[in-house]
Amino acid sequence: MAFKRSGLEGQRRSGRKATGNVDDRVGRAPRLLRDACDVACLLRNREVCLHDRCVGKGRLRFAGVPSDGQKKLTTLVLEVSREDGTQSTRRATDDGRSGLRAAVEGGIVRQRMGGCHARSLGGLAFVNRSSRYPWVMDDPATVLAPLLARARSAQRTLPEGDRDGALRAIARRLRERGDDIVAANAEDVRQEEAKGTSAALLDRLRLTPSRVEALSTACEQVADLPDPLHRVLRGWRLEAGPDVREVTVPFGVIGMIYESRPNVTVDAAILALKTGSAAVLRGSASALVSNRILVEVMQRGLEDAGLPREAVQLIDSPDRAFVGALLSARGAVDLVIPRGGASLIQHVVETATVPVIETGVGVCHLYVHEAADLEMAEGIAVNAKVQRPGVCNAIETMLVDAAVAEVALPRLASALQAEGVELRGCARTKALVPSVLPARDEDWGAEYLDLILAVRVVDDFEAAREHIAQYGTQHSEVIVTGDREVARRFQRKVDAATVYVNASTRFTDGFEFGFGAEIGISTQKLHARGPMGLAQLVTTKYLLDGQGETRG
Repeated sequence: MAFKRSGLEGQRRSGRKATGNVDDRVGRAPRLLRDACDVACLLRNREVCLHDRCVGKGRLRFAGVPSDGQKKLTTLVLEVSREDGTQSTRRATDDGRSGLRAAVEGGIVRQRMGGCHARSLGGLAFVNRSSRYPWVMDDPATVLAPLLARARSAQRTLPEGDRDGALRAIARRLRERGDDIVAANAEDVRQEEAKGTSAALLDRLRLTPSRVEALSTACEQVADLPDPLHRVLRGWRLEAGPDVREVTVPFGVIGMIYESRPNVTVDAAILALKTGSAAVLRGSASALVSNRILVEVMQRGLEDAGLPREAVQLIDSPDRAFVGALLSARGAVDLVIPRGGASLIQHVVETATVPVIETGVGVCHLYVHEAADLEMAEGIAVNAKVQRPGVCNAIETMLVDAAVAEVALPRLASALQAEGVELRGCARTKALVPSVLPARDEDWGAEYLDLILAVRVVDDFEAAREHIAQYGTQHSEVIVTGDREVARRFQRKVDAATVYVNASTRFTDGFEFGFGAEIGISTQKLHARGPMGLAQLVTTKYLLDGQGETRG
């Protein structure tokens, strides 16, 4: 069955309703396309119309599943196969409550229907544009705007609302839905396993019953922390008479862009809520199923406490165009915090027009000084690399002082290799430990997030410091030494958010620091640096009280 173009155009122009079942009208209808350059679709309940103006050949299958009349669930699928072998697939679902949600792969570049022009920027989204054409493809920025507006409206109720009660309600809901959460997460893990994702990254993605319980406990711990809002940081009286107070206030709407780890979905949301801000969450495609159920559970908890569910929002699409839309939503978003690998952080920092706190990339170093206790060095090296290799506070490079390399390196290498760590060493390292792989130039700046460690022999303290300055990311650095003066010099001269003496870098964590939770580890110097807890997630304003004073 094929479309009669004139008939569909006539229906569209006259506003008459399309008749018949969706499947009868558009199911499995192949057409020649000329590159899907200018296509517009209209979906309203059981009615679908198609208008196309094409250049280049291809095949189109356009299928719809009609509503069941009760759940009002409608699914729309669009597939485009081109002569060059490339394909695009789109699926949109209308649940009758939140409107159409679209998961997008590939992209129609431009659509036009009547007077409505829309750009998809590589993705497909739907927005309510008019009573005549209620659901039209549009660009992510247009789709994101009402979501951000709802978040802003919800945020205004948070500072005076029962935020702690909401966090405890979220904890209860997480425990009640624990099995469902683990099951949803298992689907994400299965998909990533099929792609050959490394064990370390799978560990970041996986939620176990104990990890879900840890999320519930975190909610309760954050609820028990002192309220970070309305605190007077300082106060004084002006010579002219008015009293001045600097007080803490919410940021407003905080966007989070992060990879893999679904626990960040909860961590970010509860910290934002505690500080009176709304959270707009954009996790990775690999954790989309997990993030959906976690956000649903948290929204139920908010409602239990009498707060608006829109205070926690999920950008429910793997389309990367939504990241760009969030980063450019100046005025609608007050702060964006990215958590992920170097490429994500770089993209956010380079393209954002909203304020950003740079976090996360951890090329962390362990320097074994000539005065090191080698037993201590061994324990720290194994813990800092092996305990959780897929996190940003794990070490990625070990520097060994030449004065002790002959004794220290075989011992340290043996301990690490026994734990399954692949060592990549410089020529001097390989001469002492022949089993290591030769290191390449790119290894010195690599964040492996895996059981891989670069190893280099350095001549002295200054050579170690220079290596860290060149390749480090100002995250976490550690020296193992028994020389107190050298230890203090290391802490003074190494430029990083956290600098350790004789302790594992794995302590760079908001919970470990006693912050109750963290939203990320800042590697920049402006506003916040290191683990960011509640104190770093509020801003301030000045309140002045006078008695009619005027400035002369």
